[in-house]
This record gives sequence, structure tokens and C-alpha cells, in this order.
Amino acid sequence: MGRNNKKSVERAMLNHHKRQLPKRESRKKNRQVEKEEVEKPCILWMKHMGFEVEISKAEAKWNPSANRFTRTALKSGMTDTRGWDSKDRPFYVEFKAPGRLRDIYGSAKKGNLNRQSNFIKKQISRNCFAVVVDDVDLLKKLWRNWTIHMDNGDDDAARKYLYDALPPEPNRRKKESNLF
Repeated sequence: MGRNNKKSVERAMLNHHKRQLPKRESRKKNRQVEKEEVEKPCILWMKHMGFEVEISKAEAKWNPSANRFTRTALKSGMTDTRGWDSKDRPFYVEFKAPGRLRDIYGSAKKGNLNRQSNFIKKQISRNCFAVVVDDVDLLKKLWRNWTIHMDNGDDDAARKYLYDALPPEPNRRKKESNLF
């Protein structure tokens, strides 16, 4: 048997052995954690506070005439929920799994760089309550402090508070191009 054949057989046996091992229980994906631990308690609190809550669904749907999946007509970067509070002020809330607040800045690899953060910043500039949260207590705190500024008629302080509450932007290194 040649040296290459021996290695090939060893690899095949190793792969066969790996397939025979019992599979690990799969972990929850971030979306499931986000929905169970963050989204549900936040929506319950918002409804308790008298908010009109609309949940955004950006799911692809099968289009038989086009013979492919098509996206729904949501604006790029739209938050998970939107609506109006009891005083008819608009709000936008993006839910993230615990510890994943910085995900609003997207990924250059996936081509969604800063879509959510830009959408949230645009809504803040319009005096809307627009935040990203990973916990119902964070939502309550942000809401309480924002409404204090808004009820006092200090729109500038309310906007500054929400801008400051956004997670810090990640440091992205730009690739240097070598000319020579």
C-alpha cells in the first residue's frame, strides 16, 4: 500500500468513527434566545404600559409566479417592533440576544453594514423613541429617562440621551491596499 493510500484509509476510518459518535444536543440559536428572553417580556411590558405594538416580520415568502422566495416590503434596517405609546409618540425597539447589542451595526461580510443603526439614528433624529435592548429592565430604564426629557419639553436632551444609549460602534479596520 502506498503512503497516500494509507493516509486516505486513516482519514476515512476517522470520519466513520466521528459519524458513529452520539450527536451533541444543539444549542438554541440567538433568534430563539432573543424571542424567549427578551422580546416576549418587553412586548408584555409595552402592552401593559398602553403601547400600540406592531411586530415587524421580515420573512421571505414563496412567490409561485416568480418561482422563488421574495422578501416582504419592510424598509431595510426596520426594528423588530414599532408603534405608539399612550401619548401617541412613535417608538421603535430592536431586540437582541443578551450581550449582542452591537449587532445593530451589522456585518460587512453579509452586506448589511449599519442598516439597523442608521435606521434607529434616523428615528431618534425625528424625536422618536428608538432603541436597541437585550433586557426588559434596560427598556424600562431608557423609556423612563427619555420620557422625563420629553415631558419637560427638552427634545435635544431626549435625543442626546438615546444617541448616548446606543452601543459603541465596533472598530473596523480598513484593509490597506498595497500599490506595489
